[in-house]
Amino acid sequence: MSKNNNDNHANQCNPNNDAYWQSREDDFRPEDWEDRIDDDYRPTNSDLNNHSNQLNPSHPEYKKRSIVVPSKI
Repeated sequence: MSKNNNDNHANQCNPNNDAYWQSREDDFRPEDWEDRIDDDYRPTNSDLNNHSNQLNPSHPEYKKRSIVVPSKI
């Protein structure tokens, strides 16, 4: 993935960025954006640890993740 694609993806995952809101059909980040982000939306430490474990080839959770193989055109 190119740097521009990575930056765009990161921006679309960041509620502090206009791209986040634009990807959700808003024109820009609203003034009350922090109020709109539900506390349940934010990942817990457990979620983050699980994600890290799934990316670590030495961890048993790595083998449990589903692997998506891109199809050939």
